Amino acid sequence: MASKRPLKICCGVTFLLILLLGITLVILYFTLLKPKQPKVEARAVTLENIEFGLFPVVNLNVTLGLVLLIRNPNVASFKFSNSTAFAYYRGVEVAQSPVPEGRIAARGSHMVSTRVVIVADKLVTNPNFFGDILKGSLFFTSISEVSGKVGLFGIVKFRAMSSTSCEITVVLPGGPVNSTCNSAVKF
Repeated sequence: MASKRPLKICCGVTFLLILLLGITLVILYFTLLKPKQPKVEARAVTLENIEFGLFPVVNLNVTLGLVLLIRNPNVASFKFSNSTAFAYYRGVEVAQSPVPEGRIAARGSHMVSTRVVIVADKLVTNPNFFGDILKGSLFFTSISEVSGKVGLFGIVKFRAMSSTSCEITVVLPGGPVNSTCNSAVKF
């Protein structure tokens, strides 16, 4: 009977160590490792080119230059693959733009710059277009989804998707461009 006592002590100590390790991991997750949403700032949204003509045919070409700063507040890095950003005018897709692959370091930031050439036919045929021109501003929405891998201390890796939505107002003619961006991460 005396030989079972050390076994019970060993099992009890092992259970307490596993319990302590579990509590420590839960505390770490909710304090340090809990995923936080990246912050996206539009550093520069420039109107690079605009051509507008009414006669003999309605002609419109708009080129926007977008420079976004993405801040990663997490303790994990995010490596993403090539993707595409879409621009919408009043709910209708009017442009696509490539987003090159990259990596955002843990608690770091990354600049993404791209050019968006807007398809004039889809823009001009929108029933709100001429009313917005007369008001002096155009309203766009830019949406991009980037998928990649999150690396924690170079050991743990799992898939994640980051989506960004920007509301962009272009003041005509050649005025400032205002934007507001929101982002979210799905694991």
